[in-house]
Amino acid sequence: MAKVEISDEYKYARTGYVDQGRKSDHILATFLANLPGDGRLPLRWHHRSVEAFQKRHGHLGTVLWAPASNSHLLLVAGQKVLRVWMDSANHCYVDLNAGIAASLATATFAKVEDIPAGNVRKCKPFTQRIRIWQNFHAAALIDAVKRVYGLDHQRLSVRMWT
Repeated sequence: MAKVEISDEYKYARTGYVDQGRKSDHILATFLANLPGDGRLPLRWHHRSVEAFQKRHGHLGTVLWAPASNSHLLLVAGQKVLRVWMDSANHCYVDLNAGIAASLATATFAKVEDIPAGNVRKCKPFTQRIRIWQNFHAAALIDAVKRVYGLDHQRLSVRMWT
C-alpha cells in the first residue's frame, strides 16, 4: 500500500466534527438539540481564565459549544461544564465539572467515576466522568446542566449600550 503524503499546508489543519451516523453521534445530537447554545467558538481559541475568555468571546453568547473532531466542549458563561467524547461508536464518555458531577452522584443510570490517571492531563479541568449509551442518559445530563446553571428558565439577551 502506498503511503499518503500530506502537504505541510494541511498537516495541522483542524477538520472539525463530522457526523458518521454512529450511536455516539446520535447521543451528541440529543445534546445539541436540547441544549443548542447561543453560538460556537471559532476553530482556534484559548481559555486562560474565565475573565479573559469572557472578554474575548463573551459576545458570542452565554452557552457556547466548542466542537472538535473527537469531542464537544460545553461552556456556560466562560466556565467549562462538560466535554462529550466522540471517540467510540457505541457510547460516549462525558467529562464533568465538580458541580455537575455532584448533581449526578445519585444517578441510577450510570456511575460517576474519576478520570483515569493517564487521561487527567488532557481532560483538565475535569476530574470525573460518566459513560452514557442512551439518549435518555444525555437528557438527564442536560437537565442537570440546566438545573445547576439556571438554564431551565427563559434566557434574555441583555446588552448594555454606552
